[in-house]
Amino acid sequence: MNDADPFANNRILRDLVEGSELTLAELLGRFNARQARPLAMRTLKSYLANPGAKTRVRCPDNVLVVSHAETRG
Repeated sequence: MNDADPFANNRILRDLVEGSELTLAELLGRFNARQARPLAMRTLKSYLANPGAKTRVRCPDNVLVVSHAETRG
């Protein structure tokens, strides 16, 4: 994670999702299949929210690691 930019992971996640050709529901299903604690669709959307959105929250590193694996097949 880049400490200088707290939302760097959000942009990386957005790029992964956009390049994956998966729907958000498909990606979330694949992600949650590998997790002990499932991620809610609302949380995923908060990670992907536009920079000015009030609902935007920082995307943790562990989401990127699993998402990267899932978007690659």
